[in-house]
Amino acid sequence: MKTLFAHDLRVARRRAALTQQDISILLDTSIKDVSALEAGKRLPSIVQLTKLAIIFQRNFQSLYAMIFPTAKRELFQQLPSLPETRQGLVNKFTRDNTLKRLEKRLVADLTKRNGEA
Repeated sequence: MKTLFAHDLRVARRRAALTQQDISILLDTSIKDVSALEAGKRLPSIVQLTKLAIIFQRNFQSLYAMIFPTAKRELFQQLPSLPETRQGLVNKFTRDNTLKRLEKRLVADLTKRNGEA
């Protein structure tokens, strides 16, 4: 999971002829942290990921690709835990529709993903 992003980051850095020290300075972090990112031992923060995307002019889609399935599965599992609303009728209707659409998308995505596996 983390290894694909780690590989992408390492390759991008080397192609740009930047050192881990260069990246650590640009990310305002330690060389040890950059090394951990490139080794797949940790994931970047959203701020670090944004900075890396700007530095290397790429979106590191491998990171998003690995996070989205887990996030979708976790959201689907949490939906039943939402409390009943005490909002007015219009807000309740909007909220209910939002949650129904979300559940429908998650079920479709998870079913599609499980069908591909």
